[in-house]
This record gives sequence, structure tokens and C-alpha cells, in this order.
Amino acid sequence: KRLRLLEAEFLEVSSSLGIDVCSYRFFSDDVPRPTAMAICDALAGFQDLFSTVYASMKDGPRQRKAPTLNVQPETALRFGYTFSGSVGIVLTLDNQQMLVESALDQSMGGVFDLASARTTEEILSANQTLGAPCVRAVGKWVDSHLKHGFGADIAWMHGSIEKRRLLIQVPEMRQLSAVLKQASEPTQEEVTLDGPFQSGP
Repeated sequence: KRLRLLEAEFLEVSSSLGIDVCSYRFFSDDVPRPTAMAICDALAGFQDLFSTVYASMKDGPRQRKAPTLNVQPETALRFGYTFSGSVGIVLTLDNQQMLVESALDQSMGGVFDLASARTTEEILSANQTLGAPCVRAVGKWVDSHLKHGFGADIAWMHGSIEKRRLLIQVPEMRQLSAVLKQASEPTQEEVTLDGPFQSGP
């Protein structure tokens, strides 16, 4: 009960300071005690994905790596505290609230939408609207989870308000990884041309 009260107080104080909270829980049936390297690898992938999506939304979609250095101060997720339940980490982000969604909210929504994609059509659409670097970034983040064998339960919070939530298990991670690979494969299309055909010189 004391823990729940402290968590609620943390959310309330963060909200009053214009700080949003990202609750990131790792879980696995096969890896009860993930290594520090595994946790850091996955969190680094998530940070890079978030920064890349933000850069693409800010400057427009790119086909090459989006420059994330200039947006790192705006997108830096900072350590808050840890909690039980496999491994749980609370991250914070300065995000002043406005009447409409902020660019950071929209970017986090883009991250969650990418991670929720289950068809090649959704990935190809994201490639057009967000750019190839965002698609590659979500692939690297998924691969880091699959390499270490755990899923993710991520909540984007402002105070007690849950703005977005993503629950993705290992089988869903595998499905997303397969769809990403399929969408990146080159395709061949046969085209029939009507008209006169001449052979030879």
C-alpha cells in the first residue's frame, strides 16, 4: 500500500512539473533474471527509436538515417526509479502540456503505432509517412528484445492519465520482426507492354 501511494505521489508531482512518465516493464517466462546488458540494450534501442521518430516528424521523413543528435536534449528519457514485476523501470521526459498533443506525444504515439504493426502494408505505409530510418529503428529495438527473450509492457503517462499503452509479447515480437523483414525484401513486378515489337537491329 505504501508503494502504491508513493507511485501515485510521484505521478502527481511529475505532472505538476510538466513531466511525463514512461513506465517500461520487461517480462519473460524463460528469462526470470535478465542481465544488465540486456536491459541496457533494449532501453537504448527504445530511446533511439523515439528520437528517430521525433526527428522524422519534426523535419520530415528521410530515407537515410535521421539526424538525432539535434533532438536528443528534447527526447532524452531520464531515469526515475525501478519497480517489481519482472524488471520495471520508470523513465521521465519534460513535456509541457498544451491544448493539443505535443510533438513529443505524437512521436511516442508513432513509436507505439510502429510497434503495433502486424502487416507489410502497415510497415510500407510507415516507411512513406515516417521514413526508412524509423522502420529500421523499430527493427533494431525488436531484435534486441528477441535476442534476450523478453516482451515489453510500456505505458505513457501524464499524472494518473494513461495516454498510450503498448503490451507486446515475444510471439508478437517475432511476428513484427518477420513482417519487417518481408517488407524490406525487394519485389519484382511483371509488366505487359502493348504495342509493336521488333527484334534484331
